[in-house]
Amino acid sequence: MRTRSVVRSTVVAVFGIMLAGAALVGAQGASPGQLGISVIGRGEASAPADTVTLQLTVAEPNYGPPSVPQPGVVPGERERTAVAPVVAALVAAGAPEDRIEVVVGPTIADFGTSFGLALALIEVVVDNPEREQLGDLVSAAAVAAADERLAVGRISAVYAVADCAPLEREARELAVADAQRQADVMAELIGVSRGEIVGTRDVSADAQSLFSPYGPVAPPNTCGAETPATTGYGAYVLPPFDPTAEPEVTAYATIELTFAMAGSPGATPAP
Repeated sequence: MRTRSVVRSTVVAVFGIMLAGAALVGAQGASPGQLGISVIGRGEASAPADTVTLQLTVAEPNYGPPSVPQPGVVPGERERTAVAPVVAALVAAGAPEDRIEVVVGPTIADFGTSFGLALALIEVVVDNPEREQLGDLVSAAAVAAADERLAVGRISAVYAVADCAPLEREARELAVADAQRQADVMAELIGVSRGEIVGTRDVSADAQSLFSPYGPVAPPNTCGAETPATTGYGAYVLPPFDPTAEPEVTAYATIELTFAMAGSPGATPAP
């Protein structure tokens, strides 16, 4: 798997003398009275996405109250018929026909736009996506919708790889290396030597959390982000599609390490 690695460092360095009976948060095995340097390292690793799931909301003009279902009409039939030209345009633009799903139902109307009420969500799964390819799909859908006096509103996307484990491990390795570098700098500044690791805490989940008015929202391209975000719009909401972003999956890691330190603060570091 081709990967791209980046380290972004945000350092929180604290040194302190732990008095007898005091607890060192997150430092398993740290003894009372031990000097410590605590730092936070960050790392991330990226790889091209194996798949992308695109969701396009198709809306119709809202010139009055919603239409009332007629007796004998199959629920959702009108909506599926209305968006069929958009589906056909997606297939013509290269989307696999067997991996397109049209979702209709009462909650879909909650995706209303300034144009009108949402008719349906069209979900498309594409393997080995390319940025230009995704842009072409979205453009084809928008043109087809306009031809039918409809509009494509919210566009969402989530990227995935078959196996996140290598990316997650690489991100953690980079985070640990970042923390060690920051600890070396802090030890030099306060005139001590960095000792062995006496505690560690993986704070990745807390660091990744994003928030909206409706609650936590997963990053758009993180391993495991296939789960729809929690919002007020129902279970089908995915992160927004960014046509300028490369179709990648990124794993993030944020690791707190606590090191023992030798010598007194302000003294010359030991060799």
